[in-house]
Amino acid sequence: MKSISKKARSLRTIVGSFLPAAALEKVNAVASTIDPTTAYSRDERKPVERGSNRVPDALIERVAALAAKNGGSVLGIAFDVEAARQTLAYASACNAVIDAAHGLIRMISDDVLRRRIRVAQSAFAIYGAMRRLVTTNEGKHLAPSFEELQALMREHNARKRTRTAKAPPADAKANAGAPASK
Repeated sequence: MKSISKKARSLRTIVGSFLPAAALEKVNAVASTIDPTTAYSRDERKPVERGSNRVPDALIERVAALAAKNGGSVLGIAFDVEAARQTLAYASACNAVIDAAHGLIRMISDDVLRRRIRVAQSAFAIYGAMRRLVTTNEGKHLAPSFEELQALMREHNARKRTRTAKAPPADAKANAGAPASK
């Protein structure tokens, strides 16, 4: 769980009804009710999710019905009917929460993008204007500020190139083993 930073607390004054700090408190309150030992790592999650998704709820329900008719077992294999039904009910209820949470994440992300693009475009326009202005006699005094901004842009672009260099192209796996094009 994340704690509320000073920056997040200061955002309580943002115009609008969404308060990031208040939302974070509520998310942390909900997260504290979930057993943290049940979380999977990214690598652990994939095979477990594949195995779970391979079996439809209808099959689990049918096996539970068969086990209920046969005293809790099917083909001599014990099957906990009550646990199966409770798990399916819990999963169904949680899937609605997961869908709502994904929708909320998209809405928050879009709101952040909408707000950030306004200031980002203005800041970049000023950077571009300053880049042209420092080459003139009237703008030479802006050179130190421009150099600082230019260094920030170079650092940002270098980090972006490093991230994209680490990730293989999307079609790299599809083209693996294919003959080279001429």
